[in-house]
Amino acid sequence: MTGRFAGPVAWRGALALVAVAAFAIELAVPWEHAPSGAPPAATGTGELPRAVPLPSGAYGAITEHPLFQPSRAPWVAPPSPPAVPSGAPAPPNYTLAGVVVSGTARSALLRPANAPTTVLVSEGQSLDGWTLRRIDTTGLHFATGDQTFDLGFPNAGQSGQ
Repeated sequence: MTGRFAGPVAWRGALALVAVAAFAIELAVPWEHAPSGAPPAATGTGELPRAVPLPSGAYGAITEHPLFQPSRAPWVAPPSPPAVPSGAPAPPNYTLAGVVVSGTARSALLRPANAPTTVLVSEGQSLDGWTLRRIDTTGLHFATGDQTFDLGFPNAGQSGQ
């Protein structure tokens, strides 16, 4: 009688071993789980929120150099500013770190190229022989005698703003 039950018992034993092996593998292998929070749905509609398009000028570099066009040319750096005559002081070597606008007062935070400090200059004040004439949306406008120098916001041309 034992021979008659040996086949089914062997199959059941083999299936049990496969199940135990699969469970052991499940415990041993680290699985990545999807994020627990799904993006919030639009209010009451059950739809996902729509992406907000960037301003039309944000894609300037893409439209100037369209991908897969035979006429596509590599990006060319803008020309360096014109040389200042020897009689005028050299333009200040600073990076624009920020602008402070408070009421009618406007100031700029400048970071020298060779120092970790920050310098605060207001409109009308001088810096290295150059007078800060104006602060506007394009940057800072310095002047000395009949020479002018503009210091723009870093990466303003690359972000399309």
